Amino acid sequence: MKRGSIKLMWGFLGLALLAGCAAPGMNVSVGYTPFVNATGGSGDLYLVQDMVPQIGQKALWVIGAVKDADGEKANDLVVATMPADLISGILADELTAAGYLVKQTKSMPEQPAKVVRLSSVKLSLEENLSPLNFKLDGKGGVSVGLELWNRGTRLQSFDYRASSSDADFKDGDLLGALILKNSIRDVMKQAVPDIVKSLEKK
Repeated sequence: MKRGSIKLMWGFLGLALLAGCAAPGMNVSVGYTPFVNATGGSGDLYLVQDMVPQIGQKALWVIGAVKDADGEKANDLVVATMPADLISGILADELTAAGYLVKQTKSMPEQPAKVVRLSSVKLSLEENLSPLNFKLDGKGGVSVGLELWNRGTRLQSFDYRASSSDADFKDGDLLGALILKNSIRDVMKQAVPDIVKSLEKK
């Protein structure tokens, strides 16, 4: 069989494996429930997410790509909401489970209060189709920056990073979600206890 025909066959098989990805990209939906089981939080806590979308971002946010057996991009990997909003919602659930009455806002509160402000959020994800066995190999990561405030005074800032990788033969549409969820869990396991410890320090 000629090289061109072999390459075409690999391309068709790869596209078959990635079938079902609706344009303009594969939507990665992270189903997340509180995981850390932290305790010790009390009272009102303002969770501020005041980052704005970059110019050109609309309904979907591209966080990475799926590459075929030739290393060419076959599809974008996207999330349906701004990454900072996604992380803010997850962090709000974790802090609520830790004992706080969380109030999510887009600006710093005027009154003295316990405040967690998201200063930076980045999600990255890549999936590659193996040319040998058509298995998808995926890797991804999460980075989150936080500022902690109490009674109008900035206490500390933290930067958290976590990465994860995995592989799957058939559930390519779920692979990215699993990788991101594991990375987010690792960040939350670090961040939530730090937040409680800093804000509840006597």
